[in-house]
Amino acid sequence: MILQSLNQLYDRLATDPGYAIAPAGYSLQKIAFTVVLHPDGRLHDIIDARDHDGKKPLPVLRLLPGQAKPPGSAINPCFLWDNSAYMLGYVSPQQSKESDEKYQHRAERTARSFAAFRERHLAVEAQIDAPVFAAVCRFLERWQPEQAEKYTILSDITTGFGVFQQIGEARYIHEHPAVKTWWARQQLVNDPTASHSICLVSGRRAPAALIHEPAIKGVRGAQSSGAKIVSFNCDAFTSYGKEQSENSPVSEEATFRYCTALNGLLSGPRSSRHRFSLGDTTIAFWTGKPTIAEGWLSAMFAGDLQIDDVRTPPCSGRSRCYLRRSVAAVVSCGRWAMIRPRLSICWGSLPTPHACRYASGIPIRSGIYLIA
Repeated sequence: MILQSLNQLYDRLATDPGYAIAPAGYSLQKIAFTVVLHPDGRLHDIIDARDHDGKKPLPVLRLLPGQAKPPGSAINPCFLWDNSAYMLGYVSPQQSKESDEKYQHRAERTARSFAAFRERHLAVEAQIDAPVFAAVCRFLERWQPEQAEKYTILSDITTGFGVFQQIGEARYIHEHPAVKTWWARQQLVNDPTASHSICLVSGRRAPAALIHEPAIKGVRGAQSSGAKIVSFNCDAFTSYGKEQSENSPVSEEATFRYCTALNGLLSGPRSSRHRFSLGDTTIAFWTGKPTIAEGWLSAMFAGDLQIDDVRTPPCSGRSRCYLRRSVAAVVSCGRWAMIRPRLSICWGSLPTPHACRYASGIPIRSGIYLIA
């Protein structure tokens, strides 16, 4: 089962800092600005946190508590990070093609978003009981969203989130020990209403995840906010009164592990070593542990393979490599999975060279091929 292979892959990637794999309860997010506070909660400045080394400024990846904000209309504030609308109540200028009605609706939603962000943090101030977190609460109590217009950096930033930092410190407020300790305790609290089932990945009885998160990013043809490879979004897909992903129960822990591992292959810092595109199809591949073969395959798919490597390919035994019309195909006696943009999944064995044209990424429909 491909989810089991990805669940096992998480352990390998998590031990290698180069993959920047997030631990449970955290996720890598793109940070574009920093709200710098005084110890008493007064605002010192809002500064640009983007990387300016390239042709244009780009947000930087940071490890943050919680998962990415899901798409939709619901108000859902993050903890100690979010976009400028939630953190500061900032309403970007009205667009040329935006009607007055839509702009007014956006402004009202932004006001509700900031109020929800403020209330979420004030509600847990006593539980965290840390001066640095109290500074955030005092800032949120005093801050007037109209003041955000004075900071032109907010209008320049179109993508990315913001974080809090106390003046004179290098670490962010969400990185303080007291805050991290409180957040870790929250991850241990189980929802009493959650149903417990036998996890199809681990075989252990645990709370089943209703929605498989984090969302899978880097899927060609899918939503930019991310895709789900296991989901039930129609009543016709459910049975026996079970809702959403309870129909094929996977524990919350296993869900986080396999989704995080797949994101590491598709959109992580080392994604170029594990993925390549062929037409409108994305192919991801990996080995159970770091091997020369994995590096050889990534070089071959990237077109950087040297002639000496071709003469002595490090493939033998269970894994064989074929070159057909300059297209590399990996044939494995293991399992493969194809994830289509519509998020359906098929899996099976590829035991013969005849099947290599399917493993090489020439499907009838576009999608992702995973080769383990």
